[in-house]
Amino acid sequence: MKRALLILVILTGLILIFVNCEKKVYVVEPDTTPPSSPKGVYSVTGDQAIYIYWEKNDERDFYRYKIYWAPETDGIIPEPDGDFQPITSIGNPPQYTDTDVSNGKTYYYIITAVDYSGNESGNSRLIYDTPRPEGHNVVLYDMAVDPFLAGFTFDSRTVVPWNSSVCDIYLDKVSGTFYLNTTNKSGVWNDIQDMGYTYDLDEITFAPGTGWSDLGYVEVITGHTYVIWTWDYHYAKLRVTNKYTDYITFEWAYQTAPNNQELKPVPKKPR
Repeated sequence: MKRALLILVILTGLILIFVNCEKKVYVVEPDTTPPSSPKGVYSVTGDQAIYIYWEKNDERDFYRYKIYWAPETDGIIPEPDGDFQPITSIGNPPQYTDTDVSNGKTYYYIITAVDYSGNESGNSRLIYDTPRPEGHNVVLYDMAVDPFLAGFTFDSRTVVPWNSSVCDIYLDKVSGTFYLNTTNKSGVWNDIQDMGYTYDLDEITFAPGTGWSDLGYVEVITGHTYVIWTWDYHYAKLRVTNKYTDYITFEWAYQTAPNNQELKPVPKKPR
């Protein structure tokens, strides 16, 4: 009798439990929110290379970055020619090097961010860059010591005699001090200015519009970078790496595209 009564009590409890149990349904909405657009995008010009950097995305739902590219326009105003095409997708760190480029041609880039659901952000700001040749460990002698190895031409990127018709700059020494001198071609002088001390050649990424030396020459200081504006509207820069008794060593970069360093001064006039 007690056993039957116990079973009855248990069954009654189970019935009460099931009667009072409510069924809960959870609805998960699809993720349609994209991550933030990449910020702080900038580029560094290289020799047959463009280095692109931007700020890291720290959002929890961030997955990868997409990088898009477009070629240069044939017009006068810098703008991409045609639609942007994806070239790659990468994760962190936020940087990309494009080596599928040619010196003297301009390339345009935008970057987006993608989350784990495939949502893509809006575009980063448009950036563009023009790779250019560069060189290192060039030796230039004092013109009084070796006049045939005292000059340099950016157009062909070679050491030449200081009085050569193609010479852009040359080195001489006055009262124990080295000077870089510019030259005159077709009545138009090359221009030069001292940009001050830099840690490396890439620290100077622009060609200034003012500040050229009225004298046409500057003192040579180890670690300083100098910007040159050539008679045919090309920009160049060189950084002095060492000074010795009779010569200096430097590294250089030259923009083969005319009027390109992303700053275009007014047309030059004969000095």
